[in-house]
Amino acid sequence: MIRRFRTTAAIQLCAWVVVATLGLFTDALAQARAGKPRPGPAATKATKANKEATRALFAAVQEFIPKVADVEAALKAGADVNAQDEEGWTPLMFASRKMNADLIKALLAAKASANMKTQKGATALMMACSENQWMVIPLLLQAGADANAQDETGAPVLYHCAIGAGESAIKALLDAGAQKDLADKDGVTPLFVALAMGNGQAARALFTAGAHAEPQSSDGFPILARSVISADPESVRVALKVAPDVNGRSAKGHTALMIASELGYSEMVADLLRAKADAGLKDPEGKAALDYAQGNGHTEVVAMLSGKWPRPKLPGTTVSVPCDKLGGPVDVNLQMASGNLGIAITYPRPLSSVLGGYYDEPDRHGYKDWSADVTLHFDTDANPKTGIEYELELDEVGTSVKVPFGTEGETKTVSGHVLMPSFTKKGGSGPDPSEGDGFYPRVSNDGGVARLDVPLTALGLAPGAKIRLVAEAGLCSQKEATFQLK
Repeated sequence: MIRRFRTTAAIQLCAWVVVATLGLFTDALAQARAGKPRPGPAATKATKANKEATRALFAAVQEFIPKVADVEAALKAGADVNAQDEEGWTPLMFASRKMNADLIKALLAAKASANMKTQKGATALMMACSENQWMVIPLLLQAGADANAQDETGAPVLYHCAIGAGESAIKALLDAGAQKDLADKDGVTPLFVALAMGNGQAARALFTAGAHAEPQSSDGFPILARSVISADPESVRVALKVAPDVNGRSAKGHTALMIASELGYSEMVADLLRAKADAGLKDPEGKAALDYAQGNGHTEVVAMLSGKWPRPKLPGTTVSVPCDKLGGPVDVNLQMASGNLGIAITYPRPLSSVLGGYYDEPDRHGYKDWSADVTLHFDTDANPKTGIEYELELDEVGTSVKVPFGTEGETKTVSGHVLMPSFTKKGGSGPDPSEGDGFYPRVSNDGGVARLDVPLTALGLAPGAKIRLVAEAGLCSQKEATFQLK
């Protein structure tokens, strides 16, 4: 049986608990559906003489790490490669959930059918999609698997891939002739599913291919708001194109901005504000997005919505790098702490409002007018004639990040933007990270201030030494200063 439209019951329940304060529980519950396939019992419908070999085949493909040799031995012993268990599962269906190309090839070589269905209408290709088995999907398609097969609810293969599969799986299906807008019996399209499930990769691939989705579900709940609940910023960016009414409301009067603010999803709040979301709108209870952010202690979101971003006063030495593109200087603070050179970089506005925000136009993809990048050049003897000896770079990159999702302490991995540090030696004397003296910095975002520590030993320094620093803010200017470690 294939349960669709959610990852697991536990995760979906967490989402409902979080949004209950906004009155979204019934809205979300109304859209819950069945999701991934589950294993059935051992084979009982083997039709060939050697039923024992068929049972061995089912057992082999259901191992946590299947052994191709065991599968081949069962086939050689006369196992029925197209036998079905009580729920209609075949050995190929079980194998399709495993990232094992050799296993699939062995079954297909034995004439396994790629288009058999379970009692619920699920195919091996649907199962590979639901588990994001990107290595398996092309093999099934090459074997003639129907890219437009539909289960008993009318959900096509592409719909199942939209739940959790990545961009390569979506493209493979589209290249194989999958109809991008083939909907289930309720009229729900694959793109709608990808947005609602927070599968940003699939959503972007489908949207780029020209797929469509209704701007709201059958109960009037906006897809933009639903993508916010999914916790995936990439889904929100695609939803903003699918549903350009950034201020659309749910039946209970909540906007996407209110929901993102209540949940504390600062990167989404930044994207919604860039899209001209109206922070002044109020729900029927008279609460605006700022009220929800303040009520839940989301200080960074409060700063974005209120426009008030207090710059912390830190001890030590601070170098302010002018940066009009960010609305003010980027402060680089240096101070001694327990044998480390503590570095704190304060931005003129909350860091989440600086990260992300890339354009999507073909000729501007990946470009924006501001950057969170910062580069620090250290000349450890404070003599500019010796050349810069060390370079610490904080580059803004897109990656997978964990965000709060569900009940307290729960998280979800989604696409997002972070500052990625690197530390290299550029010349002169002192330790060399590339020759066994490695130091691998880590950046923490503390209330919108990026912080990291560099051991003095990594710089070949001791307290009292002088350092010449050249600090450069991305797409802005640079500034230099000389200071003494105390």
